Amino acid sequence: MSIESHESQNLTVPKSLRVLARTVVLDHPFTMAHWESSQGGSELVQTKSVPGQLFDRYINAAMKRTMEESLEDGSIFVEIRGLEGVWGRGPSHEDALRDLKEALHDWLLLKIEASDRDILVLDNIDLNDI
Repeated sequence: MSIESHESQNLTVPKSLRVLARTVVLDHPFTMAHWESSQGGSELVQTKSVPGQLFDRYINAAMKRTMEESLEDGSIFVEIRGLEGVWGRGPSHEDALRDLKEALHDWLLLKIEASDRDILVLDNIDLNDI
């Protein structure tokens, strides 16, 4: 399904958007929203806003903590110390890091949206209070 544009509560959903679970993430800085059904249809409701520079600084700090392993099949596995379950894999070092960065990005957005408040503080960057 392709969404061209939908306006609700001052939010515009662009052609290219990311949908994580039931959450919609709109561009940078990230605005999180979700669809709510009502008698008149459905509307997009903003839930959180993530400052883009803070988010980028956190991702850069986390990427400095990567550990890499070469697997038997020749692929590269990378993970971030202290962020259990966040990993990437690819045929090359660069591909594995790109996969890891994307996984970290999506993991952080889900953690923030769920208000989990257990995100590791890195370089004095605390995303738990967003």
